[in-house]
Amino acid sequence: MFTSMTSATLDFDVWQVKGGTIFDNIIITDSLAEADEFAKKWKSLSEAEKAEKKKADDAQAASFEKGKAARAARAAAQAEQEGADKKDAGDDSKPSTKKGKGSKAEQEL
Repeated sequence: MFTSMTSATLDFDVWQVKGGTIFDNIIITDSLAEADEFAKKWKSLSEAEKAEKKKADDAQAASFEKGKAARAARAAAQAEQEGADKKDAGDDSKPSTKKGKGSKAEQEL
């Protein structure tokens, strides 16, 4: 005697354009009421997740801007210091405009 077992399968063939995509919250049911209830729960969860992601993205953007401002301030301070150093060094290293022979030190006397 031969008896057969009933089996059911469900296959997904998902084409991703963007790597790292996660598929979750999949429901398989034959009840419209159950699907509607699941959709309501999923919607509230989705909205909460979006709000948390926005907070995290905003915090990351603020941190990036703070770092960017700090780098710009350091660069400006460094440029100012280099300008001051050149000015200080420039007083001693300016070429002499005096005509004549001899070393630079002799020309400046």
